[in-house]
Amino acid sequence: MITTTEPVTKPGRAPAILVGWNKENGEWSSDSPAGRVVAAVRAGNYLNAAAAYARLNRNTVFNWLARGREQVPSGEDWEREDIPVDERPYVDFLGAIAFADGAFEVELVTMTLQAAREDKKFALQVLGRKYGHWRESTKLTVSDDDSDALTAAALQADPGLVAKAAQLAHEIEDARVRVAIATGEMAELGSTEE
Repeated sequence: MITTTEPVTKPGRAPAILVGWNKENGEWSSDSPAGRVVAAVRAGNYLNAAAAYARLNRNTVFNWLARGREQVPSGEDWEREDIPVDERPYVDFLGAIAFADGAFEVELVTMTLQAAREDKKFALQVLGRKYGHWRESTKLTVSDDDSDALTAAALQADPGLVAKAAQLAHEIEDARVRVAIATGEMAELGSTEE
């Protein structure tokens, strides 16, 4: 059964996800908390940093996403109107985050391919990451510069090295956000200087 009532709110102020939300198109104003999270993810930030930027607890953002996932019907044949009205902001948020993250990835891939067109060594690294049989190829170690050869050799020896580095960076980001939230030093999150 489809509900046609307005989203349920507690007396007093509206839940943060409803601030600036357009119930007709499922988008948020750019200065709303959810709008700021979406914009930060679109700019390439992790959800933790995006939540801090929007002055939200990261758990709030993760809870919004989880609630949205719970409401999405299985299969691909569903419409926004199939979602109960009080759950639409969460499904809209889930979709907006997925779109923002995808748009950022497409932008980075475009930039990466442009850089690969200009640098043959970099092109070989891109091939090695995209296509496994290039990773095992000795072509990756062809280089005029010993440091580039070492980098390619390290990637050949441990193809998961890039993934490990990315995971470590994510864990460091999580720790920085937890400390900033605990100490109330949210403004310092944008700075990498000690």
